[in-house]
Amino acid sequence: MKYKSAFTLVEVLLVLAILSAATFFFVPAAAREFGQNSIRSFAQEMESDIYVQQQNAYSGINNHSHGIAFFSDSYIVFEGSTYATAFSTETFDLEPGMVLSNINFGASGNELIFTLGGYKPVAEGSVTLSNSSESIQITVNSSGIIETL
Repeated sequence: MKYKSAFTLVEVLLVLAILSAATFFFVPAAAREFGQNSIRSFAQEMESDIYVQQQNAYSGINNHSHGIAFFSDSYIVFEGSTYATAFSTETFDLEPGMVLSNINFGASGNELIFTLGGYKPVAEGSVTLSNSSESIQITVNSSGIIETL
C-alpha cells in the first residue's frame, strides 16, 4: 500500500499562526505609512497651488491680484484683491482626517495674497496641515519663498 504525501494538521496550523502574527504586526505599520504619504502628498499640492497663485499674480494673469484663503477643512484659490471681493474662486477640500490650523498671515488673517505684478506676499505667514499622526507647516516668507517644514 502506498501512502500519499500531505501536510499534517499541525503544519497547516503552524503556517496559519505565522501568517496571522505577521499580519498583526505589518498591517498597522503599512496603514501608518500610507497616512504619512497622504499628508505629504497633500502638502505638496498645497505648496504647488501657492506657487501657481504667486506666478499668476507676478505674470498679471487677467490683470488681477491672486491669493488663497485657508479654512480648517479647505482652502480656496481666488483671483482678486481679497477673497471677499474675488472675481473667481476654486475650492479644494481636505481629505478626511486632515485639518488646517495655526493659520496666520498677519493683517491678512487667513488669506495669502500676492498683488498684481508681484511675487512677494502682502503679509508673510504660515499654515499647518495635520492628521492624527503628523503635522506639516507651510511658510511663505516676506521675500515670497515657500518652505515646507
